[in-house]
Amino acid sequence: MLNKLFAREILETCLTLGILHAVHDGVAIYHAASETDPEHYPAGWYVDDKEDIVSVIATDPEAIREIKPYLVKAGYPFEEREAFWKNTYQNIFPDKS
Repeated sequence: MLNKLFAREILETCLTLGILHAVHDGVAIYHAASETDPEHYPAGWYVDDKEDIVSVIATDPEAIREIKPYLVKAGYPFEEREAFWKNTYQNIFPDKS
């Protein structure tokens, strides 16, 4: 799981680099058809809220597996930024155990 600040940086970087595309106040995301209601929720492009995308990036390892190769290919220093955010977060919220 990533902290939300790092997840937001990833989203904004993806938008800046053209990896993901902004549509109005959201982000165009391809979704597979719903397993429970494919008639009402078919496969296709949907516009998701940015905050929802940040939450998915922060909590879903599959999202990072999908996005990371494109970020690295574009020159984004993923491991360096991940280490920065982990260090920053630990300094703000030190482990008290």
